[in-house]
Amino acid sequence: MKKLMLIMVMVSVVGYGADFRNVTWGMTEAQVRSAEAATFVHKQPQGPLDLLMYSDRLLDVDVFVGYAFIDNKLVRANYLLKETFINTNNYFKVFDKLSAALDAKYGEVKLNVKWLNNTYQGDSNQYGLALSMGHLVARKSWDLPNTLVQLGMFGENFKVTLVIEYRSKKLMHLETEAKDNVVSDQL
Repeated sequence: MKKLMLIMVMVSVVGYGADFRNVTWGMTEAQVRSAEAATFVHKQPQGPLDLLMYSDRLLDVDVFVGYAFIDNKLVRANYLLKETFINTNNYFKVFDKLSAALDAKYGEVKLNVKWLNNTYQGDSNQYGLALSMGHLVARKSWDLPNTLVQLGMFGENFKVTLVIEYRSKKLMHLETEAKDNVVSDQL
C-alpha cells in the first residue's frame, strides 16, 4: 500500500511541470509575483496586456524576464537580452549559445534565416552589421504540448533584439480576441 501511494505521488509530481521557469499558463499576476525570484523591474500596461518585467541572468547573459497577462491570466513570457555589443557579430554567439541550450532541452530544430536585403549576405564578417540594419532575421521554433517557443534575433536602426518567447497554446485566443477588440474600439 505504501509503495502504491509513493508511486501515485511520484506520478503526480512528475506529471506537473512548469511551462516557463517555475510558472504555468493561466496563473494570476499575484501567483507569478510570488513564484518569481528574480529582481522585479516594473509593471506596465501595453495595449490589452499587463506586463511584469524582471532582471536576471540566463547562461551567463543579462536578460529581462517578461510576463504578459490578459484578464489576469498568464498567456506569454519571454527572455529579452539586456546586453548590447559594439561588435554586433557577438549577438550570433549569444544566439548560438541559447539555441544549443534550447535544442538540448526540447530537441533540435532547423534554423530559419531570412535575408531581407542581401547586401552583406556573402560576407560573414558583416553579418552583425546586416543584422543590426534589419537586413536579416534568424529564428528557431519549438512546438511543445502546451507551449510554442521561439528564439528570434532581428534588428532595426542599428539596434539588435534577441528574444526567447514562450506562448500558451491554450490561451493564445485571449491575445487574439483582445487585439481584435482594440481594433474594433478604434473604428
